[in-house]
Amino acid sequence: NPTEVVNLPLNGRDAADLSLLVPGVNKSFLEIEGATSREAAYNVNGLRNQVNSFLLDGLDNDSWSLNDLGFSNQESQLSPDALSEFRLTTGNQSAEFGQSAGGLVNEVSRRGTSTYHGAAWDYLRNTVLNANGPIPPTNGEKSTLIQNQFGADIGGPVLGSKLRERIFFFGDYEGFRRILRAAMQATVPTTSQAAGQFVDASGKAIPITNPYTKAVYANGIIPISALQATNLPGTATPQISSL
Repeated sequence: NPTEVVNLPLNGRDAADLSLLVPGVNKSFLEIEGATSREAAYNVNGLRNQVNSFLLDGLDNDSWSLNDLGFSNQESQLSPDALSEFRLTTGNQSAEFGQSAGGLVNEVSRRGTSTYHGAAWDYLRNTVLNANGPIPPTNGEKSTLIQNQFGADIGGPVLGSKLRERIFFFGDYEGFRRILRAAMQATVPTTSQAAGQFVDASGKAIPITNPYTKAVYANGIIPISALQATNLPGTATPQISSL
Protein backbone atom coordinates (compact mmCIF):
# COMPACT_ATOMS: atom_id res chain seq x y z
CA ASN A 1 0.00 0.00 0.00
CA PRO A 2 1.17 3.64 -0.33
CA THR A 3 2.33 3.92 3.28
CA GLU A 4 4.58 0.87 3.04
CA VAL A 5 5.90 1.84 -0.40
CA VAL A 6 7.00 5.26 0.87
CA ASN A 7 8.28 4.21 4.32
CA LEU A 8 10.27 1.11 3.44
CA PRO A 9 13.99 1.91 2.92
CA LEU A 10 14.84 2.06 -0.78
CA ASN A 11 18.29 2.94 -2.05
CA GLY A 12 17.71 5.61 -4.68
CA ARG A 13 13.95 5.50 -3.93
CA ASP A 14 13.43 2.83 -6.57
CA ALA A 15 9.98 1.36 -5.86
CA ALA A 16 10.72 -1.63 -8.10
CA ASP A 17 13.39 -2.70 -5.60
CA LEU A 18 10.56 -3.84 -3.34
CA SER A 19 10.76 -6.96 -5.51
CA LEU A 20 13.93 -7.90 -3.62
CA LEU A 21 11.81 -8.57 -0.52
CA VAL A 22 10.37 -11.64 -2.26
CA PRO A 23 12.28 -14.95 -1.92
CA GLY A 24 14.02 -16.04 -5.10
CA VAL A 25 14.49 -12.52 -6.50
CA ASN A 26 17.97 -11.10 -7.10
CA LYS A 27 19.28 -8.08 -8.94
CA SER A 28 20.64 -8.89 -12.38
CA PHE A 29 24.31 -8.12 -13.03
CA LEU A 30 23.17 -6.46 -16.26
CA GLU A 31 21.58 -3.57 -14.37
CA ILE A 32 23.38 -0.30 -14.96
CA GLU A 33 24.28 0.95 -11.51
CA GLY A 34 24.14 4.65 -10.79
CA ALA A 35 23.21 7.33 -8.37
CA THR A 36 19.48 6.85 -8.99
CA SER A 37 19.40 3.56 -10.83
CA ARG A 38 15.84 2.42 -11.58
CA GLU A 39 16.59 -0.15 -14.24
CA ALA A 40 14.41 -2.83 -12.59
CA ALA A 41 16.48 -5.75 -13.87
CA TYR A 42 15.85 -8.81 -11.67
CA ASN A 43 16.42 -12.54 -11.89
CA VAL A 44 13.31 -14.30 -10.56
CA ASN A 45 13.75 -17.95 -9.57
CA GLY A 46 16.93 -18.17 -11.65
CA LEU A 47 15.35 -16.93 -14.89
CA ARG A 48 16.70 -14.17 -17.11
CA ASN A 49 15.52 -10.67 -16.33
CA GLN A 50 14.13 -10.26 -19.87
CA VAL A 51 11.29 -12.68 -19.07
CA ASN A 52 9.75 -10.44 -16.40
CA SER A 53 6.75 -8.20 -17.11
CA PHE A 54 5.77 -4.77 -15.83
CA LEU A 55 2.29 -3.30 -15.80
CA LEU A 56 1.33 0.28 -14.94
CA ASP A 57 -2.37 0.96 -14.47
CA GLY A 58 -3.08 -2.18 -16.49
CA LEU A 59 -0.93 -1.13 -19.45
CA ASP A 60 2.27 -2.78 -20.67
CA ASN A 61 5.24 -1.02 -19.07
CA ASP A 62 8.04 -3.19 -20.45
CA SER A 63 11.12 -1.59 -21.98
CA TRP A 64 12.36 -3.14 -25.21
CA SER A 65 15.24 -0.76 -25.86
CA LEU A 66 18.93 -1.58 -26.31
CA ASN A 67 18.09 -4.56 -28.55
CA ASP A 68 16.37 -6.24 -25.60
CA LEU A 69 19.66 -6.88 -23.82
CA GLY A 70 17.99 -6.46 -20.44
CA PHE A 71 19.87 -3.44 -19.14
CA SER A 72 16.57 -1.72 -18.35
CA ASN A 73 13.30 -3.62 -18.15
CA GLN A 74 10.86 -0.97 -16.88
CA GLU A 75 9.83 1.87 -19.18
CA SER A 76 8.04 4.39 -16.91
CA GLN A 77 9.77 4.50 -13.55
CA LEU A 78 7.55 6.31 -11.07
CA SER A 79 8.69 7.58 -7.70
CA PRO A 80 7.32 5.76 -4.63
CA ASP A 81 5.11 8.76 -3.75
CA ALA A 82 3.26 8.43 -7.06
CA LEU A 83 2.16 4.82 -6.42
CA SER A 84 -0.97 3.66 -4.64
CA GLU A 85 -0.21 -0.05 -5.00
CA PHE A 86 2.78 -2.26 -5.75
CA ARG A 87 2.44 -5.99 -6.26
CA LEU A 88 4.88 -8.67 -7.42
CA THR A 89 3.66 -12.13 -8.35
CA THR A 90 5.86 -15.11 -9.18
CA GLY A 91 5.28 -18.74 -10.02
CA ASN A 92 1.79 -19.89 -10.95
CA GLN A 93 -0.06 -16.73 -11.95
CA SER A 94 -3.67 -16.24 -12.90
CA ALA A 95 -4.68 -16.35 -16.56
CA GLU A 96 -4.75 -12.55 -16.93
CA PHE A 97 -1.06 -12.43 -15.98
CA GLY A 98 0.18 -15.39 -17.96
CA GLN A 99 2.50 -13.54 -20.32
CA SER A 100 5.70 -13.81 -18.25
CA ALA A 101 7.77 -16.79 -17.18
CA GLY A 102 9.51 -14.82 -14.41
CA GLY A 103 7.95 -12.21 -12.15
CA LEU A 104 5.19 -9.74 -12.89
CA VAL A 105 5.31 -6.28 -11.31
CA ASN A 106 1.88 -4.66 -11.21
CA GLU A 107 1.89 -0.97 -10.25
CA VAL A 108 -1.07 1.36 -9.82
CA SER A 109 -0.53 5.11 -9.83
CA ARG A 110 -2.18 7.40 -7.32
CA ARG A 111 -5.36 9.35 -8.10
CA GLY A 112 -6.87 12.60 -6.98
CA THR A 113 -9.74 12.64 -4.49
CA SER A 114 -12.62 14.95 -3.63
CA THR A 115 -10.32 16.82 -1.22
CA TYR A 116 -6.93 18.36 -1.87
CA HIS A 117 -3.93 16.49 -0.55
CA GLY A 118 -0.22 16.61 -1.19
CA ALA A 119 3.25 16.06 0.21
CA ALA A 120 6.77 17.40 -0.14
CA TRP A 121 10.08 15.69 0.64
CA ASP A 122 13.81 16.09 0.51
CA TYR A 123 16.18 13.19 1.18
CA LEU A 124 19.42 14.89 2.11
CA ARG A 125 23.03 13.78 2.33
CA ASN A 126 25.66 16.35 3.17
CA THR A 127 29.39 16.35 3.84
CA VAL A 128 28.96 17.87 7.30
CA LEU A 129 26.82 14.87 8.30
CA ASN A 130 29.21 12.21 6.97
CA ALA A 131 31.97 10.39 8.82
CA ASN A 132 35.49 10.10 7.44
CA GLY A 133 36.04 7.44 4.79
CA PRO A 134 38.72 4.72 4.72
CA ILE A 135 41.27 7.27 3.46
CA PRO A 136 41.87 9.87 6.20
CA PRO A 137 41.82 13.44 4.86
CA THR A 138 45.31 14.94 4.73
CA ASN A 139 44.14 18.54 4.92
CA GLY A 140 41.44 18.00 7.50
CA GLU A 141 38.63 18.13 4.92
CA LYS A 142 36.37 15.20 4.16
CA SER A 143 35.46 14.10 0.64
CA THR A 144 32.60 16.22 -0.66
CA LEU A 145 29.23 14.48 -0.97
CA ILE A 146 26.15 16.67 -1.23
CA GLN A 147 23.04 14.90 -2.47
CA ASN A 148 19.42 16.01 -2.56
CA GLN A 149 16.57 13.84 -3.81
CA PHE A 150 13.52 16.01 -3.51
CA GLY A 151 10.03 16.42 -4.86
CA ALA A 152 6.36 17.04 -4.21
CA ASP A 153 2.95 15.75 -5.24
CA ILE A 154 -0.57 17.13 -5.15
CA GLY A 155 -4.00 15.82 -6.03
CA GLY A 156 -7.63 16.83 -5.71
CA PRO A 157 -10.81 17.80 -7.57
CA VAL A 158 -10.82 19.94 -10.70
CA LEU A 159 -11.98 23.46 -9.80
CA GLY A 160 -14.98 24.90 -11.59
CA SER A 161 -16.12 21.55 -12.81
CA LYS A 162 -19.80 20.66 -12.69
CA LEU A 163 -18.62 17.14 -12.05
CA ARG A 164 -16.53 18.12 -9.03
CA GLU A 165 -16.97 14.74 -7.43
CA ARG A 166 -16.03 12.89 -10.61
CA ILE A 167 -13.09 14.71 -12.22
CA PHE A 168 -9.82 14.69 -10.30
CA PHE A 169 -6.15 15.31 -10.96
CA PHE A 170 -2.86 14.14 -9.50
CA GLY A 171 0.73 15.02 -10.34
CA ASP A 172 4.15 14.64 -8.83
CA TYR A 173 7.68 15.90 -9.43
CA GLU A 174 11.01 14.49 -8.32
CA GLY A 175 14.45 16.06 -8.73
CA PHE A 176 17.97 14.87 -8.06
CA ARG A 177 21.09 16.95 -7.46
CA ARG A 178 24.51 15.57 -6.55
CA ILE A 179 27.97 17.02 -5.95
CA LEU A 180 30.70 14.44 -5.43
CA ARG A 181 34.43 14.96 -5.05
CA ALA A 182 36.03 11.80 -3.72
CA ALA A 183 39.61 11.35 -2.55
CA MET A 184 41.58 8.98 -4.77
CA GLN A 185 45.05 7.44 -4.72
CA ALA A 186 47.31 6.65 -7.66
CA THR A 187 50.82 5.30 -8.18
CA VAL A 188 53.00 7.67 -10.19
CA PRO A 189 56.48 6.91 -11.56
CA THR A 190 59.50 8.02 -9.59
CA THR A 191 62.02 10.44 -11.07
CA SER A 192 64.26 7.53 -12.10
CA GLN A 193 61.39 5.62 -13.70
CA ALA A 194 60.26 8.70 -15.60
CA ALA A 195 63.80 9.04 -16.99
CA GLY A 196 63.82 5.37 -18.03
CA GLN A 197 66.46 4.37 -15.48
CA PHE A 198 66.53 0.99 -13.78
CA VAL A 199 67.26 1.31 -10.05
CA ASP A 200 67.04 -0.98 -7.04
CA ALA A 201 65.06 -0.41 -3.85
CA SER A 202 67.77 1.86 -2.46
CA GLY A 203 67.77 4.00 -5.60
CA LYS A 204 71.12 2.70 -6.91
CA ALA A 205 71.44 2.24 -10.67
CA ILE A 206 71.26 -1.35 -11.92
CA PRO A 207 73.77 -2.11 -14.73
CA ILE A 208 72.08 -3.50 -17.85
CA THR A 209 73.75 -5.82 -20.36
CA ASN A 210 72.65 -5.82 -23.98
CA PRO A 211 72.11 -9.53 -24.80
CA TYR A 212 73.02 -8.98 -28.46
CA THR A 213 76.00 -6.64 -28.34
CA LYS A 214 77.06 -7.52 -24.77
CA ALA A 215 77.43 -3.81 -24.11
CA VAL A 216 77.01 -2.83 -20.44
CA TYR A 217 75.09 0.32 -19.46
CA ALA A 218 76.34 1.02 -15.98
CA ASN A 219 73.92 3.90 -15.32
CA GLY A 220 70.88 1.63 -15.86
CA ILE A 221 69.68 3.55 -18.92
CA ILE A 222 69.44 1.95 -22.37
CA PRO A 223 70.48 4.58 -24.92
CA ILE A 224 68.18 5.28 -27.84
CA SER A 225 70.94 4.39 -30.28
CA ALA A 226 71.04 0.86 -28.88
CA LEU A 227 67.28 0.48 -29.34
CA GLN A 228 67.44 1.67 -32.93
CA ALA A 229 70.37 -0.58 -33.74
CA THR A 230 68.24 -3.70 -33.28
CA ASN A 231 66.02 -2.70 -36.21
CA LEU A 232 67.65 -3.64 -39.51
CA PRO A 233 66.32 -1.95 -42.64
CA GLY A 234 64.60 -4.10 -45.21
CA THR A 235 63.79 -7.04 -42.88
CA ALA A 236 60.16 -6.16 -42.18
CA THR A 237 57.20 -5.23 -44.35
CA PRO A 238 54.43 -3.10 -42.85
CA GLN A 239 51.14 -4.94 -42.72
CA ILE A 240 47.73 -3.23 -42.59
CA SER A 241 44.74 -5.22 -41.45
CA SER A 242 41.19 -4.28 -40.70
CA LEU A 243 38.60 -5.84 -38.44
